[in-house]
This record gives sequence, structure tokens and C-alpha cells, in this order.
Amino acid sequence: MDEKRQKYCQVVASKRINSLLGGPITEAYYIQGINTMRELEINFNDPDYKTAYLIRSFQLATMKNYLPYNIIHDTMMLCGIIKLSIFWTSIKKISHILLKSDTHTLERVKIEKILEKNGFFKYLDKRKNNQN
Repeated sequence: MDEKRQKYCQVVASKRINSLLGGPITEAYYIQGINTMRELEINFNDPDYKTAYLIRSFQLATMKNYLPYNIIHDTMMLCGIIKLSIFWTSIKKISHILLKSDTHTLERVKIEKILEKNGFFKYLDKRKNNQN
């Protein structure tokens, strides 16, 4: 696989992993409370969590020049992001627009515009730059 295609596959896989992990993490926050001081009890047997684990394991085993993040790193990163008010402000805005639409659907471009306008992408870029 050429480098350009490999990079694209990494981006797609990472987005899919994040969306799969979001369910078990938000469910754990729902059960324990968003401001829990205990260790978050995530259901690692959740089918979405297992699928995310398999995708990440495949990436680590097969892709050259891949950042060696494991599923625990992904989970911890998302746990922090999900607790942020900027995340929930964005979700709330998307939800309102989605519920008001006749088809109850939103195109990716519209969602990305909302996230951009609310500063969520700027936050993620800043976070990414601080990790490098």
C-alpha cells in the first residue's frame, strides 16, 4: 500500500475507533456521573469497544510508520475530551439542528461547520500540537 493510501486508511480507522469508543465511554459517564472522582468503569466487553480494539490492533500490526497508540491511550484521550463543555456545546448544537430538520439527518460538511464554528476543531488542533 502506498504511503498516501496508508495515511488515509489511518485517518479513517482512527475516526471509526473514536466513534466506537464514544458509546461505552459516555455510557460509563452516564452511570457513574460526569464528575466522578473514581476510576471510570468502562465495559471492555462492549461489542463496540471490542471492535475498536481489533481495528487498533490491526493497525499496529500491519501499518508502517504508524503512531504506536494503543486502545487504552485512545480511551483515556476520549474520556478527557468527552468531559469538556466545548464537546457538549457542539453536540447540543448538532442535536438541535438535527431534530429541526425534516429528514433528521445532517451531512458531514454541515456537522464539520458546526464543530468549526464552536471551536471544537481548534481545540483538537491545539491539543494535538501540545502532544508533539
